[in-house]
Parts: sequence; structure tokens; C-alpha cells
Amino acid sequence: MNNLKGQRVISPDGKGEVLETIGDKVVVKLDSGEVRTYPSNDIEDDSNAG
Repeated sequence: MNNLKGQRVISPDGKGEVLETIGDKVVVKLDSGEVRTYPSNDIEDDSNAG
């Protein structure tokens, strides 16, 4: 899960955008405005993002 910055993803708490990756952690800004960090294996690509 490299080079995800700016990519739309689906996290356990909903859809959002990757702010950065730190080791095996992914920092996501959720569509709700919250920023959360997840293990990379909890993140899915949002292939339907427009």
C-alpha cells in the first residue's frame, strides 16, 4: 500500500482520502472530516470513486 496519498479509500469507519502513510499505518481523512489512522490491511481502494 505505497503511494496512496490523495487516493480515495474505504476504511472501517467509512469513505475518505489518504493523507499519508506511516509504515504499515494509513492516515485517512474521512468524508465526515475526522482524521483517523488505520492498519493498512483495514483499508480498501474505493474503485468507484469519481
